[in-house]
Amino acid sequence: KGEVLLKDTRISNPRGPGIEVRGCARLLAIKCSLSACDKAAAYAHANGTLELRQCVMTHSAFAAVECVGGARVVVRNCSISDGFKGGVFVHSNGRAEVHTSQIARCGMAGVHVKWGGACRIEGSCISDGMQAGILVEGVSSALEIADTQVEGNGGHSILVMDGGHLCVLQNDAST
Repeated sequence: KGEVLLKDTRISNPRGPGIEVRGCARLLAIKCSLSACDKAAAYAHANGTLELRQCVMTHSAFAAVECVGGARVVVRNCSISDGFKGGVFVHSNGRAEVHTSQIARCGMAGVHVKWGGACRIEGSCISDGMQAGILVEGVSSALEIADTQVEGNGGHSILVMDGGHLCVLQNDAST
């Protein structure tokens, strides 16, 4: 089990994820910039733990942040924008939290929870995406939203389908 601190680092144009955490490893990234990644800017899987604080993630080819396979991700005070696909994608038993972050201008859903993933969004803004601001789909997928603004997205502000579960507390959702 390894632990890594990454601070004030710029990662651009990698052939793959900008940051990848797996196998019970832990990584804390503070004030990092991740841009033009061929895959996710930040990818956590196989029970890895990733915390992103005050990071900027732009122009990812996949979701900016992907959490899968029992991994845990915390996104705090981050900016995610202009991704070809989504902002945060949580699936296959991944667990994520998004706090006081901005997710804007994504090609797909700003936050997408699928296939048994779970996510909590608090104090954030999800805006101006091409599709739904938030998409929850699939049996055992769950999302809790508190004090979050969802606006100006091309599809639904919030879309729950195919057995997904949603808990909404004090939010502003508009198209």
